[in-house]
Amino acid sequence: MMESSVAKKEKQRTWHQAMTAERRCHWCGGPSVKEYANACEVHLEFVRGHNRRSKQKQQEHRVRNRLCRYCGKRPPRAGRSTCGECLTLKARFQREKRLRLATVKVDLLMDRGLIRLDEAAARIGVHRTQVHRLIRYGVLRAHRVHVREHGAHGAFWLEERQVEKCRATRLRRLGTMSGKE
Repeated sequence: MMESSVAKKEKQRTWHQAMTAERRCHWCGGPSVKEYANACEVHLEFVRGHNRRSKQKQQEHRVRNRLCRYCGKRPPRAGRSTCGECLTLKARFQREKRLRLATVKVDLLMDRGLIRLDEAAARIGVHRTQVHRLIRYGVLRAHRVHVREHGAHGAFWLEERQVEKCRATRLRRLGTMSGKE
């Protein structure tokens, strides 16, 4: 006797839940490759390939029909394959992603004992352009972080230990200079 469609769906649902709970492949029941993937190595590669081909086919279809390749709702801009709204959304997403990465980088740099160029200049007691000169002449070693939010050229981060050594040297020099006068 054939199972009803409701009973069949219920059986599939319980199988899916059991495999998810045990972190096993949804297709064959084998061990899952990664924590977040519910597929074995063979099936994971199959799914990735299928998804890639499917998305590529969908985008080609949209371009042929003169629709935006991302949303498929609006016509693309002149000479382009995306509409203006999708371009704006993509730009905003990339900007937010850069900010998230920049925040992570800054946190990592601070954990490594690095300080920003402005703070280094204040600690040494000189203008920031003087710190730039010290970096250029090799007196101070700096790490340059290329993040658009820090300006066109990025931001310099210096090791706190080096800055303190430079500060001590400068204070000694100032002390000896004031003694000669």
